[in-house]
Amino acid sequence: MNIQSLLEKIKLFEKLIIDSGFKRDVTGFKESIAPQQNRQNLQLFQDIAKKIESYLIMIYESDLPEALESVLPTDSRRPFTETDHLEKLNEILNDSELATAQYFSKLNSLLNTLQTQIEANHTELNRLKTIFQNYADFEQQEINSEENAVISLIFKDLKTTTSLKEFSRVLNKWNRTLLIYHQLLSSEPPKDIEIVEVQNGSIDVLVNIDFDIAVDLVELIKLGFKVFGGYLLYKSKAKDIIATYFGNKVLIAQEKKREDAMLENIHKAIEAKVLEQHKLAKKEDNAIDGTAIKVKVKDVADILSEHIVKGNDIKLLAGPEEYEELEDDAEEIRLSSISNRRALKELPKEDRVKLIEKYEIKEKDEPKA
Repeated sequence: MNIQSLLEKIKLFEKLIIDSGFKRDVTGFKESIAPQQNRQNLQLFQDIAKKIESYLIMIYESDLPEALESVLPTDSRRPFTETDHLEKLNEILNDSELATAQYFSKLNSLLNTLQTQIEANHTELNRLKTIFQNYADFEQQEINSEENAVISLIFKDLKTTTSLKEFSRVLNKWNRTLLIYHQLLSSEPPKDIEIVEVQNGSIDVLVNIDFDIAVDLVELIKLGFKVFGGYLLYKSKAKDIIATYFGNKVLIAQEKKREDAMLENIHKAIEAKVLEQHKLAKKEDNAIDGTAIKVKVKDVADILSEHIVKGNDIKLLAGPEEYEELEDDAEEIRLSSISNRRALKELPKEDRVKLIEKYEIKEKDEPKA
């Protein structure tokens, strides 16, 4: 597995478990219920249980369980997320007849297990981080010298991840699209897109591309996730909105137009951004090829729209030193991606099918390489 990718997964643990205060709070909660005088304080137990629940929902809905699964060794220090702590906690919270003494016993046991498992994971990840960092420093020197960035294309949709033929077809589309995108933003001849590594699970394809192109791509991805998130947010509320119209056909028709426009806007917004990026790049570099711009822009918007609406992901893993300036963008993309995938799961099947039918690039429509 790529070292930068491994370190990214460890950083995610640090962000969600350490920096968030969850590890500290688990220890603090355990200590606060330990004194004998607090062991009959049911309200304290309930407050702690609800706070732990909020943390766990955030953790299990994130990419952390999958990340820990791929980075931790297959020994006694397995990911703490393998244990369904949320289910155990819900058993406590939903039992309205649970006696105070039993509430304490079950909550204390849960906190003990959480603390032990998190400590073991943290210790092991710190050990691995120390080892990986030496290799990462060497990788970073290569990245700096070549002015490349490592982009992770993450495929989660079943159609792509369960069919070798489909996966090969999708990779071919991405290879062509990244080269087109490079041509839109630079007059320098693009290098072949080099696959650094293909990782399993959800299929994670790591590729090397020019860093300046990657910066613009990150901006484009951020916009794509935001626009798609807007559509999903609307869909989550549309049913309730329409219910307030009480059958008013004019209002219902207007709402249908709004939904169709928001669905269409996923592609339109990405397309407009690519064109804007091209025009800005053209001002700096007059030698950029200006032929068939509309077709090229549409091709880029097509592949990115399809990738996003299928619930897939894209991350910038590594770049030259300037990469530090993009950390906020990378975090925004991560949070948007998680939020979108969560909302996508809640979408009725017919709406998910509508999304795919709208944006999936059919084989007959694909340009020849």
